[in-house]
Amino acid sequence: MSLADTETEPEASRLREEASRLFRLLGGVPTWLAHRLTPPETDAATA
Repeated sequence: MSLADTETEPEASRLREEASRLFRLLGGVPTWLAHRLTPPETDAATA
């Protein structure tokens, strides 16, 4: 879930546009942030 998913229009669209702009400027996801965006692995026994 993203912050834009919790907002109403037109704020949600503005947040998505800003996220896209930052992604392009940074050349992707910064390595220091990537581990925070990766979902935790699920244990095969509990899946």
